[in-house]
Amino acid sequence: MVSTTAHIKLGILDKYGQLGPYQATFVVHSERTGKDYLLVKDLAAGQSGIDVLFPTDPSDPNYFKTEGGEAAAATPAAIPGSAA
Repeated sequence: MVSTTAHIKLGILDKYGQLGPYQATFVVHSERTGKDYLLVKDLAAGQSGIDVLFPTDPSDPNYFKTEGGEAAAATPAAIPGSAA
């Protein structure tokens, strides 16, 4: 049995390491529902960047969610130009 889940990898990078500690806010907007899903990550001094996966499993303490706490769900979609 094989199980697959589609994820998108998002990242941020302080290329020159000049920011020190900072907070990165990732926002994903759903055109279908009109909702914004947010994930906030704190980066320590010396940490140049971070990658996150969207959507995040709601069992993770830091997951993509709306302001009301609704978790983002992975929804299969057709890739443009593919036979769906």
